[in-house]
Amino acid sequence: MVEGPNAYAEAKGDGRSTPGGLAFRRPWRKVTDAEIRVFCALLIYMGTKQGGGSNTFWREKGENAAFFRAMNLKRFSEIKRYLHISNPALQLSRAKWFQKLEPIISMVESRSQQYYRPATNVTVDEIMIRFGGRSHHTYRMPRKPITEGYKVFTLCDIGYTYSWIFASQSSSFSGLILQEDLTPTGSTVFQLDTSLPYSSSLGLHFNIYMNNYFPSQALLVKLRQLGKGACGTARVNASAFPLDLHDSRKNIPWNEVSGGPADMEGKVLALQ
Repeated sequence: MVEGPNAYAEAKGDGRSTPGGLAFRRPWRKVTDAEIRVFCALLIYMGTKQGGGSNTFWREKGENAAFFRAMNLKRFSEIKRYLHISNPALQLSRAKWFQKLEPIISMVESRSQQYYRPATNVTVDEIMIRFGGRSHHTYRMPRKPITEGYKVFTLCDIGYTYSWIFASQSSSFSGLILQEDLTPTGSTVFQLDTSLPYSSSLGLHFNIYMNNYFPSQALLVKLRQLGKGACGTARVNASAFPLDLHDSRKNIPWNEVSGGPADMEGKVLALQ
């Protein structure tokens, strides 16, 4: 994180004169390890607060006054402008846009799995990282709390993100290993599931819970054959729920079970 901004600033001219003789940026002073640590601490601190942009924190008094003396707004803005994680000289794949976060993003995921063991019941879901700038990879989802940004498929346990796969609007699932018998969505769940520390000898077993975007009979059967539990909701008209098990009566009697085996082998149970 120290090398990236310094190399990126140099590649962009870092405030020096252009061939035409015009200086188009203020001179860049190389960032240090200590400054990057303060910069990250400021970002984390601001992330815990709601409302307002970064400029508002330097105008506030009281609890923020002493903290933000560690770095003034001008320096914070300069580091933010040139912040670059990967080596700017590398030719990155357009499809794998998340390579710009390497090697830090892989390190964070590795540590996330090293220092935490999930409980038995975990969940797979999609999260949105807010971003309104220009990008070929962002999604627009009007019904979500965050309507625009980067989409990431994650495996979580009570708010803790254990592993993840990045998605893209233009290049679909760039970091995904497709399974022959599964759709890309099913392959996503399967790949996230492989990150869990299953161990029969240690008694480590897990059940994955999903919303109706993910389940399919093929996915549930494949996980069951490997001794892995999974449960998810499904819409009536989805392939994950057999229509012959759907009770279409308007007034179903109280305490009446509606459902049964959803596949020929009886590995999947469908209930209404």
